[in-house]
Amino acid sequence: MLRLTSVAGRFRSLVPAASSFRPDWLDASLGLEARSLTTSQAAEQESKADKERESFSSRAPWLRAAVLGASDGLVTTSSLLAGVGAAAVDHRTLMLTGVAGVVAGAASMAVGEYVSVSSQRDAERADLVALERQLQAGAASKAEAERDLAQVHIDRGLPPKLAGQVASTLTNQVEDPAAAHARDRDGVDADNLTSPSQAAAVSLLAFSLGGAAPLATAALLTHDAGLRSASVAVVSLLTLAGMGALSAHLGGAPIGKATARVVLGGCLAIGLTHLVGTYFGVDTT
Repeated sequence: MLRLTSVAGRFRSLVPAASSFRPDWLDASLGLEARSLTTSQAAEQESKADKERESFSSRAPWLRAAVLGASDGLVTTSSLLAGVGAAAVDHRTLMLTGVAGVVAGAASMAVGEYVSVSSQRDAERADLVALERQLQAGAASKAEAERDLAQVHIDRGLPPKLAGQVASTLTNQVEDPAAAHARDRDGVDADNLTSPSQAAAVSLLAFSLGGAAPLATAALLTHDAGLRSASVAVVSLLTLAGMGALSAHLGGAPIGKATARVVLGGCLAIGLTHLVGTYFGVDTT
């Protein structure tokens, strides 16, 4: 029995390990496959992150208009009700003031947003026209635009040689070089310019909805002025907190910081107008 074990042991020592029979091409293939899998996973994660960033950034225009309009309507109306209510006016006058404030504020927001976005769109179109003229003005002008675009990519971290290749491709081999230059150099998307009408409509609706919360609260409390003022303030601040948290979530920002910011601003606005109404108030009874 011992002799058999000794023979088997010597036989195993003479036979190489199984891994030594694996050819080099198989090791290389397995390594390449592992690296390809790692690269594929990294690319997939990067693509997912890019989509998330694109999602957040694509929400920015309408999110800005909606949040600005709603918060402005809420703070303006609640502050107006707090200030006029502190002046000891009757409930009918208070409600008339609140409704007039919502209508005037919504119209003002819509007109202001329309003018602002129209100016931005005009500037974007002017940039596109200027780029088209530069690219069509001649070889020297076109080369200058190409160098400017290459420098943009160098500033973003690309090696100079690669940046030059990218700039050359975008200048000479794409269907619309002006749009490509505007996108990479100025951040202007020629196919998705801002819409003044959409921004104005969003602002109008958002301001009206924002002002509806404090206005409805004041409308329900007809007799007790103190309770009405306190309720308007509490409802407005709670609504502001909810709006701040929602906008932060949609925009990918820290929720706590955004919520605290809007609530603090609302407290200051309501408090100041209440002080003004108290100081200048008159008793109409």
